Amino acid sequence: HAHETLSCASQSKMRWDQGGFKASRLGGSGGNGNCGYCYPCLIRKASFQKALITDNTEYVAIPDFNTAKVKVGKNGSVYAESKDILSVQYAGFRLKNGLIKPKIEIHKSGTLQGVYDEWGDIAGMYARGLSEVYRLVKDVTVTKSN
Repeated sequence: HAHETLSCASQSKMRWDQGGFKASRLGGSGGNGNCGYCYPCLIRKASFQKALITDNTEYVAIPDFNTAKVKVGKNGSVYAESKDILSVQYAGFRLKNGLIKPKIEIHKSGTLQGVYDEWGDIAGMYARGLSEVYRLVKDVTVTKSN
């Protein structure tokens, strides 16, 4: 029943897609539900992939990155559909190439004072999680709008 759950950060974002033009370009069904491109949806998709479970979720915007036409604006400004994908591509590339250190990154969101003995485990979880989501989106092509 996992495909029936909701992970999306903004499940009604496609309500502004009058005529279904964006959903059509991205390959989705439109309407309300998991969009398929926000960070929580990326984590969701990566989790199914890592667990080797078929993801039967109906994504209202991007069900399949191989067929979606993900875009940024003409001047390079990000669209909602590309912002989190590009962020994960950037962070994942930096992690893969040793340009960020998980043992430092884990402290940026707040204090971990009471769990000093767990810092190594938390840093490992950070690296594994980012690597999972990066594997999902690293080859997604994002193009400029016409």
